Amino acid sequence: MGLSNFFSSLFGKAKKTAETASENVAEFADQAMDKATEVVAEVKEKVEDVVETASAKLEEMHVSEKVSQFVDNAKDKVSEATDWVEEKAHVAKEKLGEVVETVEAKIDELKEDKKEEAKQVVNEAEATAENIENKTNNIVDSNEESVNE
Repeated sequence: MGLSNFFSSLFGKAKKTAETASENVAEFADQAMDKATEVVAEVKEKVEDVVETASAKLEEMHVSEKVSQFVDNAKDKVSEATDWVEEKAHVAKEKLGEVVETVEAKIDELKEDKKEEAKQVVNEAEATAENIENKTNNIVDSNEESVNE
């Protein structure tokens, strides 16, 4: 049964490598999305700070109503833009999650295929070994009969 152990070891290593690859893909995707979320939050915060500072300066300077409306419109546009970016980041995170799930499913499928191939190879090897053993026994029996005659 050394052959069986050989194939179990061989495909066990492939399974472990596939699992490691799957874990690495999931970890990379999580890190990328976490970083993207952090960057979006930082950008939103900085833009809001700039808008607040500009508004305060304009108020200090007693700027006309038109400029004030312009600043309010700019605030609205910045808010819309940051909301859009957050939404796109969320959608990207979901899509990346789907990709990771697809990759993990494919890896599992490949592992299962290799497992079936390994079983088939082991079964064929065992059948061949049994066939060789039977033929060897037949030859030995035949030679014993010849010697005894």
